[in-house]
Amino acid sequence: MLFKNLSIRWHSRAGQGAVTAANFLGEALGELGMEILSFPDFGAEKRGAPVIVFNRFSEKKGTPLDPAQPRQIDLVVLLEPSLVGAELSHEEILKGLKSDGTLVINTEKAEPSKFAEKFGGKIVHVPATKIARETLGKNLPNVAMIGALAEILELPAEKIKKLLEKNLEKVFAKSVVEKNLVGFQRGKTELKIF
Repeated sequence: MLFKNLSIRWHSRAGQGAVTAANFLGEALGELGMEILSFPDFGAEKRGAPVIVFNRFSEKKGTPLDPAQPRQIDLVVLLEPSLVGAELSHEEILKGLKSDGTLVINTEKAEPSKFAEKFGGKIVHVPATKIARETLGKNLPNVAMIGALAEILELPAEKIKKLLEKNLEKVFAKSVVEKNLVGFQRGKTELKIF
């Protein structure tokens, strides 16, 4: 794995699976021996409303991970780019992100975004919505984004994929699980780094 301690902030809309993805990522890294904490921050539970979710991970067992503790962010996931300009500014998305951190954007754009003018760290584009629509037939980009994060964070992809399959099998039919696994794999391979 690429990190010993990691802090992630997700920006999404309710119904896109950011809370589910953050919780799964926490469970998966817990299985890999990390100390984990996942928690959402949102108002009224209304489909389409802005959602912020946090993950904190530590390689060292017994490390206290306090959700109230202010902390710089290593990685920001922008699962819903329509939030920028509508509910959030570029600066709000980048707030607290370390200068050498990573911004992961759900977009099909093959060229750098406006974020490149405001942020000098790594920016990664993942066509997660496109992948979800092509594999699942709906805008649920969370699994493709988990695939991208597995690649970006250099996680053991096969182990993460098996954990994802096991997790999905509890809820979905085999055909839906298989489509999600295709989305996971595509998320790993279809990202662009700027």
